[in-house]
Amino acid sequence: MLPVVRAVLAAVIGLLLTLVGLVTVQLNRTKLPSWPVLIAPDQMELRLGQGRVNSDGLMIERAGQNETSVVLVQLPAIEAEGFGTLSWHLKGLTSDQDLQIFWVSSMAPLQLQAHVLTDSQKQEGVVNLTTEATWAGRIELLGLTVQGEISQPLTLAQVLLMQKPRTIAYSLRVLLRSWTYREPWSMRSINFREHVGNQWQTIPLIQATIWLLISGSLFMALSIKADSRSLLTGSAALLMVAWLVLDAQWQWQLYKRLQETFERHSDTLPGARNPINDTDGSIAKLVTEVRKYLSPNLNRIIMVTADPDGFLSLRTRYRLLPLNTNPGMMHLPDPDQVQADDYLLLIQPPADIQYNPATRQLVNGVRRLPVEPLMAIPGIAVLYRMRVE
Repeated sequence: MLPVVRAVLAAVIGLLLTLVGLVTVQLNRTKLPSWPVLIAPDQMELRLGQGRVNSDGLMIERAGQNETSVVLVQLPAIEAEGFGTLSWHLKGLTSDQDLQIFWVSSMAPLQLQAHVLTDSQKQEGVVNLTTEATWAGRIELLGLTVQGEISQPLTLAQVLLMQKPRTIAYSLRVLLRSWTYREPWSMRSINFREHVGNQWQTIPLIQATIWLLISGSLFMALSIKADSRSLLTGSAALLMVAWLVLDAQWQWQLYKRLQETFERHSDTLPGARNPINDTDGSIAKLVTEVRKYLSPNLNRIIMVTADPDGFLSLRTRYRLLPLNTNPGMMHLPDPDQVQADDYLLLIQPPADIQYNPATRQLVNGVRRLPVEPLMAIPGIAVLYRMRVE
């Protein structure tokens, strides 16, 4: 058998075995939820508007500013890939009122993604989010917006996130999605990759490496009697194929980024361009606001976040340099770990961390810290300063 034939055969069989292995891993992931997530009324917050929680659910009695009502729901840590259908039970909605679903994901932590519902979706109380490209990553925030005058109270009884079916076809789409997915435009490098957590099997580099190892092993097995030159040539050819495929994907990402940059800024003079249009620019704006409240002789900044390895927390810490900022905690520090005039910066913190205005304390389980609130960007960050009791 010619070396070229052996290399092609090894590459094809290696591709099939790689797909079978990765699909098996995707189908048997232990962290994929096997039950729906039910959000009860006590896990909802009426952020804009007036209302109350009763035995029937969250009652919206009056709209807020601009005849808008906003409801936020508290979610456990969920991955969008595990859920495809969102349903809700909202009584009293009329045809004159618009209903919108919105969310924030780890793929674009400072961008609010929205889905305007059709009349049929509003009536049925169900929407399929699998077709939404921005429904990806870890969902940090979920909510509903009602636009329009409220002549009679609306009652939101529950919100339900239902699991996607774990099929071979769906698993293949998940595995291949990272090759064609384009994140929202930003000024950061296309070499940046979001923190993938337990989704290592979806990373193109790892997929290509697994294919190369399997194909290379098969080629070696098929070339036991071949000379060393044929072995080196075939192995180099497989390595080159893997590298070219990865490079083609990189070049495609670069081309799309350049194309979108041209569409955004080609008709704008350099001096008139606003750099605060993207995710990283929004973080720069956040850090600028934080710095306004820091004293010149500050001790340190303690960052508390639900995702210390996420893009938002890491970039915030980077932009705070050279200030003394810790890497990020998932809970409040113990009282003996902080001192007066330390700053606490909460970046999308865990839901169980609450501020009690009556006692002027941050509460996290048994931990209670006396603090002074300095600034807040709703849904994103809050800055506190430790005070002496």
